[in-house]
Amino acid sequence: MATTEMEEQAALHSETHTTSTTTTSITTTATATTTATSDTNGFSNGYSIEHAHGHRHANGVIKKRKSALSLHNPDEPRTGGTKTVRFDSSLPSSFSSSSSLASDDSGVSVTSSSSSSSSSPSTSSTTVSSADGKTITTTTTTSYTKTYVSDDTSSKKFPTVQSWTALEYIVHSSVLMLVLAHIVVAPYTKVEESFNLQATHDILNFGVTSKGVQQYDHLEFPGVVPRTFVGPLLLAAGSWPLMAIARFFAPDSGLPKGLIGQLIVRSVLGLFTFLGWHQMSRGVRHQFGRTVSILFMIVSASQFHWLFYAGRTLPNTFALSIVNIAYSFWMKASPSSQQTVTRRATERSLLRMVDCLVFATVLFRSEVLILMGPIILLELAMTRIEFWTTVLEGIKAGVASVALAIAIDSWFWQKWMWAEGAVFWFNAVEGKSVAWGVSPWYTYFLVLLPKIAGLALPLALAGTVVEQRLRRYLLPAGVFVTLYSFLGHKEWRFVIYVVPLLNLGAAITLAWMMKRKTIAYKLLAVVLLGAVGLNFISSVAQSAISSLNYPGGQALQRLHELDLHRFAAAATVHIDGAAAETGCSRFGEIGSSATLPTFSYDAAHNPPFLLHQPWTYSKDESHRHRRDYLHYTHLLTSQPEFHKDDFVILEQINGYAGIQRISLSQIKESCPRTAKELVSTISAAVFTPRESAALLWTACSPLQVKTDGRIWIMRRVGAMEI
Repeated sequence: MATTEMEEQAALHSETHTTSTTTTSITTTATATTTATSDTNGFSNGYSIEHAHGHRHANGVIKKRKSALSLHNPDEPRTGGTKTVRFDSSLPSSFSSSSSLASDDSGVSVTSSSSSSSSSPSTSSTTVSSADGKTITTTTTTSYTKTYVSDDTSSKKFPTVQSWTALEYIVHSSVLMLVLAHIVVAPYTKVEESFNLQATHDILNFGVTSKGVQQYDHLEFPGVVPRTFVGPLLLAAGSWPLMAIARFFAPDSGLPKGLIGQLIVRSVLGLFTFLGWHQMSRGVRHQFGRTVSILFMIVSASQFHWLFYAGRTLPNTFALSIVNIAYSFWMKASPSSQQTVTRRATERSLLRMVDCLVFATVLFRSEVLILMGPIILLELAMTRIEFWTTVLEGIKAGVASVALAIAIDSWFWQKWMWAEGAVFWFNAVEGKSVAWGVSPWYTYFLVLLPKIAGLALPLALAGTVVEQRLRRYLLPAGVFVTLYSFLGHKEWRFVIYVVPLLNLGAAITLAWMMKRKTIAYKLLAVVLLGAVGLNFISSVAQSAISSLNYPGGQALQRLHELDLHRFAAAATVHIDGAAAETGCSRFGEIGSSATLPTFSYDAAHNPPFLLHQPWTYSKDESHRHRRDYLHYTHLLTSQPEFHKDDFVILEQINGYAGIQRISLSQIKESCPRTAKELVSTISAAVFTPRESAALLWTACSPLQVKTDGRIWIMRRVGAMEI
């Protein structure tokens, strides 16, 4: 039976061949051998029959490299050797061969015959007759038209395109750990993130009933423009199971309130953000290979802004995760060196990309529309997607997204609302965003993109030279940034969606250099990888410095540590604008079910106890006179002088105030002294590791971080204590 085309393709795609051999051999003056080989799929993979006289029933022998015969990942190691392809199509329709050898000395006669037909099974028969009258006959029947004989000696199985290597697991796990570490280092948030964080707290704490919504923070402090509740609803849904588990092990923790609750919510968002980058790396691996995918994640992990903001509740963070998923579908729509993609699969992937971009535009950030336009126009120009199919898909995704947004936002805002539509109208139509500042048109290209992309920007530009496929992805990104430059108010987070594509270009350039054989290219690749490492060290330093930008959150946490055990029954706290904008959130408040952590004060003299009533907190911005504050027991304020007659300062919380240079002579004096003091106090455990590192840095570094008083914790004179 002739081998079909499907069987040929199956044989070509097979990575490992198993040889099954049947041999009949009589060792006298003559030898006859019959060999048949087949692959693990049951298809005819090899056949040859040889006689002692050297007859070989195959012709048209063709040798090709293995890489030309099998589809494999170019980033995986290759085995040596060749494949020999033997075609018997030139044989006549009926072919037979026989040979006979006789030995009078041994009394053994050997007869071998074979027949072959191009459309029927071939048969080979070997008969052995001995002097004692016994006859042994071996018959082998084989179906074949083409024979593939591999002289590869290795049976090692290499990873398939879909499998994950240990290195990929290590890299992706490390990136996730870095994201979570940045959240722990800087657990507080700023004013731009406050809406989504407060809304998530309110959903977890008050529920989503009509009565519960009346207690939400946004009804009292709606902000300049409304924001959607879709993101907070997703965060709350992802955080609730973790909150339940944490509450089971610590029933008096007061969750969801408290710093632990805030860390859980931000960690869930960090996981969502990481999964978006992870999904894009899968698209990168499909299009450009495993090496580029790994380098893409490494380059991304070296950038401060992505790691630091991955767990920050900005609308742009939610949108970026969805845009990265869209990029993944975009790349999977193209064929790779390992596999082809049918036109139907290409169209399906591109339509999923359109769905994701429309969803991100309608729900989270309207500027994604400016990115989506060039991408779709490019795909239409390349005729990879049809115009009316795209329009209909966009309409369906848009209607579904708008309906979802209106349903959710109208419920939580207690009126008909499409939040992102209102933001678009405020910024694009009314042009009111210029009230927050206007920057020159070149700011994105010369200032903000170099700031957030770093080394990835020049490497991506070089990548357009070494890899033509990269141009397809960077062209729409360049058009997006150009068009968005016409808007007067500019912030780096508005164009963060192009950073993944720049990181892709950087990864392609690094992979290309690593594959070069010359010493110069290898040295250059080492230098660039070293620069990526230095960029990561810089990112860590920036994260540590940026953690000093949240004195309000630190002040609220410190207030509870100082006075919670004194005011267990009741206390009222006023939080001024500066404190609210630099980290104070509803998660930091203490509820009626909370207990004071034992590490925050002397547990031997002040054991933890259950609060009878929750503390109350106010962010009332209408106060103008000193008497307006007299009914509060505590203040978190940036103006202690205004309240010095009525309140006493409990503690000053410092914040970042710049960088200063330290002279070499001062370092020579302070560094050895501080190191000696730290060594002498190790056994006494006076300092924690973090405090020790901070002291050593302060004493030995030529660049010092300056901090000044930002928020003051104050208690009213004569306030009741227990």
